Amino acid sequence: IVEESFYQLKVYALLLREKGAANLNAMELRYLELLYLNSESGQAKPWRYDLGETPEQRDQILQGVHQDLSQVWQDISDLVALQDPRAFVGCDRSFCHCHKCRDQFV
Repeated sequence: IVEESFYQLKVYALLLREKGAANLNAMELRYLELLYLNSESGQAKPWRYDLGETPEQRDQILQGVHQDLSQVWQDISDLVALQDPRAFVGCDRSFCHCHKCRDQFV
């Protein structure tokens, strides 16, 4: 669950970088943090993900997310061009909504 959640945070970090968010340079976008309000101990537990020490390392990670999203977009475009709803079998991301809505289209 944590890794899937961090993937989603990486997407938001990518969007911030791509849109050139105001004051992004002043705010070093290095750490992504999740706060789970429930844990085995009963206390809130923070999880931190380091995007990298240098801007180059951070860009490399975010570029990987960009490539992944671009591939998803290309795959969707290819399926739409087929005009066959049965061609879609789902993706390998358990958190993706496609698993819930696929049955509506086949």
